[in-house]
Amino acid sequence: MKTHIQFKYISESQIEEKLDYKFEDPIVIKYARTIEEVSDLVHEAERYQKEGYYVVVTLPYESAAAFDSTLDVFKPSHHYGSIQVFEQPVSHFNDKTHYTYINEHVEWRRTDSDKRLSNNIHAIQDEIRLGNTYQVNYTTKLESEPIRHGYAYYQALTEDANGDYQAYIELEDETIISISPELFFQYGPYQQRPNTILTKPMKGTISRGNYKAEDQTNYEQLKHSKKDRAENVMIVDLLRNDLSKISEVGTVNAIDLFKIEPYQTVYQMTSTIRSQLKAQQSLFNLLQALFPCGSITGAPKESTMAIIKRLENRPRGIYCGTIGLLLPDNRMIFNVPIRTIHSNSERAVYGVGAGITIDSNAEAEIEEFIMKSKILESRHVNLIETMRLENRKVQRREEHTHRISTSAEALNIQFNNDEWDTMLNDMVNTYVDGTYKLRVELNSDGTFNVNASPIIDSSQSLTAQLLQSKRVSSIYTIHKTTERQHFQHNHDTDVILYYNEQNEITEFDIGNVVIKIGDAYITPPYHGQFLNGCMRQALLKDNLIEEKNITVDELINDIERSNCEIYMINSLREWTKIDLKL
Repeated sequence: MKTHIQFKYISESQIEEKLDYKFEDPIVIKYARTIEEVSDLVHEAERYQKEGYYVVVTLPYESAAAFDSTLDVFKPSHHYGSIQVFEQPVSHFNDKTHYTYINEHVEWRRTDSDKRLSNNIHAIQDEIRLGNTYQVNYTTKLESEPIRHGYAYYQALTEDANGDYQAYIELEDETIISISPELFFQYGPYQQRPNTILTKPMKGTISRGNYKAEDQTNYEQLKHSKKDRAENVMIVDLLRNDLSKISEVGTVNAIDLFKIEPYQTVYQMTSTIRSQLKAQQSLFNLLQALFPCGSITGAPKESTMAIIKRLENRPRGIYCGTIGLLLPDNRMIFNVPIRTIHSNSERAVYGVGAGITIDSNAEAEIEEFIMKSKILESRHVNLIETMRLENRKVQRREEHTHRISTSAEALNIQFNNDEWDTMLNDMVNTYVDGTYKLRVELNSDGTFNVNASPIIDSSQSLTAQLLQSKRVSSIYTIHKTTERQHFQHNHDTDVILYYNEQNEITEFDIGNVVIKIGDAYITPPYHGQFLNGCMRQALLKDNLIEEKNITVDELINDIERSNCEIYMINSLREWTKIDLKL
């Protein structure tokens, strides 16, 4: 039974301590099987902490009724909470499993249709008009088959996700994988003041840009968004009110409003609230005042949670509950388990939510659900460049250099231009005769792997068939990476010609497409929906091809009239004639 907690503790406004503890074989593990047992479980956790042990606590959203019986929640699917007690962390897990990411494909399925989500968002806005709520954090679920390699999956997600409050917890028949970036509260010294509680709600989200300019635009948009600031202020006010129940008068202060924090797939708006507790408060008292966190309910809490129960119509579980770490030095850190997977022998479940206000647009909120789920697609990826070395020259070297450096910046991978140039020059001086395929892989640590192999003959034509492209994260469509799973398929032809949801031709699985109609050479326009190949860029730069949309129907019509020729272009093979099998 393994547990891995990776939390941070904020001791000063700009000073953070990263806590990274592996635990194995708890000396005590207990569960609250009924709502009445939650109080004893929490008090017991604190007792073990005071005796010098490390304690890991899990409380599902549905345990809220143990702290305030007026809060309307379902009965949880599993238990009302758990504690694990450990004497010391371990340096490594004792079993012999090699924990590297097994490229396990997890097919996540949405449990709610767009129509249901839209109807519920409009129902929330009706409740706002009636004065029953100001904002509702409405959530939906994704489901998959059980996660087979839980810790390896956790490692893969945490490598990409940069969440500050991550946890992997194995319990008797369940596994929790939390890659949360959100602090619920921490208790302990802050700025050399003891007995301080700090909470840091997240409210306000926008997707990361594909390139630096777009990324900066999105950052500025969130920073100045009136809607997101209004949402954030509502939750700050709710948490200030919750904290005032247990804090000295005049000590509840918002100290860092509307801060924008970067994560792999999104920017998040956060605010920090600090207060001094009235006296030594028990953990149960803290949870009684604060749980569940207002950022995942909405405001006001009691009436909003009733709306959540009616519309979501199922328990949330550990998602939107809390995971806590109690340290022997009396410090406590609890997260808000957003971006969290709960897996058992039957299925894995992932929750995702959005704050709904009177100004919310249903379509935009559904897109936010999708955006926040993209983190599940995150995998450890390296960048690839495949180049043609011919007559002691790397063809289209400038385009390849620009693409890999731009992609490295977008994916936060270290890239050293001098080392890149030195490596290419070495290859040019080594392979002086003939034509070669150079395959360079840029690893996440900034190192290069390179190999060369001779190109025998790339002039023969290839067969292709049409297939609609899969809807995947733009990370894998616009950057050339080692993640190629979306291109895997069973087919009887050499290559695949893809088209999109609008029935427009987009790309081949290993190159861009050019269609010759009369004297014109046409390629689909680039709007971030496919890999912008270096050969394509060079041909456009020299005005040898032009951009124009072409639909599947138009292409088939031209083929039937013998009015066109189809080519696949890439920087390795350059021009390849295609025989499209209809």
